[in-house]
Amino acid sequence: MRFKDARDIINIIHHYFESEADLIYEQHSDLFGDESGDLPLEIISAIVVAREIRKMVAANDSLKQRLQGILKKHIDQQEKSALVRNMVNESETNVEQVAAILEAMLAEMLL
Repeated sequence: MRFKDARDIINIIHHYFESEADLIYEQHSDLFGDESGDLPLEIISAIVVAREIRKMVAANDSLKQRLQGILKKHIDQQEKSALVRNMVNESETNVEQVAAILEAMLAEMLL
């Protein structure tokens, strides 16, 4: 993974909600309210991004499995992961927050 990849991923997650609020409220309203609790906006963004990715790779099982494997690997490695460390360095987050973002994405990709 290139350093730029981590920067791009975390920046997309950080800014996705504000740039795609209409889409999120209209098509992903299940992420708000009683059933889901009060999810942080970054987690909502991560879930919606993962849903959109899942749509794009739906017909390609090997790509879907590859993406799932990449996410799982970096979640498992936590601070030992260059991707996680770079995402932390590029944002005002910590390892736990980045791991939560990646875990939300993985959970959605596994559906």
